[in-house]
Amino acid sequence: MSSIATLVFFRPASYPYTAVNQPHQMSALARYLLAPKSDLSVPYWERDYIDGTQRYNLIRCSFEKSLVESKKAVVMIHPWPSGAQFGEAINPGLPGLLKAALHLLWAEQRIGRGVSQVRLGRLGLSGFSRGGDGLWPALQSTIQRTDEVYGFDATGTADYAGTIVQWAMSRPESRLRLVGGAYRMVANESIVRTVKQMAGITSPDPLPRVTTVPLTEDGWKQGDNPYWDHVVKEAPDMRFDDDTRHQFAIFGGYRTFPPPILTTFLERFLRDSLYV
Repeated sequence: MSSIATLVFFRPASYPYTAVNQPHQMSALARYLLAPKSDLSVPYWERDYIDGTQRYNLIRCSFEKSLVESKKAVVMIHPWPSGAQFGEAINPGLPGLLKAALHLLWAEQRIGRGVSQVRLGRLGLSGFSRGGDGLWPALQSTIQRTDEVYGFDATGTADYAGTIVQWAMSRPESRLRLVGGAYRMVANESIVRTVKQMAGITSPDPLPRVTTVPLTEDGWKQGDNPYWDHVVKEAPDMRFDDDTRHQFAIFGGYRTFPPPILTTFLERFLRDSLYV
């Protein structure tokens, strides 16, 4: 039997629907899976920077590339919301749903080829923006089963701070990664500080398993994050725009060395995870 690591991603609210098998607008999913391009000839919605005319660019997030480049064997599951509702995906039955999904993928020989059976291994939860409405209730429902949490400027972070801290303190092998973007920087910093205090850590150095980026507003200044500098190179007036920073939370990341390789937040979190 093989253990299959799984990462569940809660995306922002979608259109309501009544049947799973009805036609769906896959562009909403493609935005997260596809990688952006720097080619000037492509439309603005395919580029990895704001072109100066489109003021709220939903830059592609490169999830597929991030999973591959992380070198971690992880199945990523995207619960598809009906409006803002995630149904059973936020309830205690989530691990059972994931087991059923993994068994289906195994039966179709998509995963676990050559093994007699598969089971749910290390479990991670993640969410962006209003996807926090699914992420944090799901964590509360599976607090004893979840191993990794990645919050990308997710709604409800402050409201669920107690649950997040409780989970992080009760699971010493857990990994908590928070991205501030614009709207959750204070809540994220408070959670990380509280975990450090409860763990008796007085050093100013970050706690490796519990982190938040950027640490302060200085993280948005020119020169601090070359990836962010690239995104706003054609629209410098958007550098401190809240909505633009909010979108960068799910797309952005780090420059690695040697340059010019760029690493998304998701890839970095996966590389630093205990997924294998």
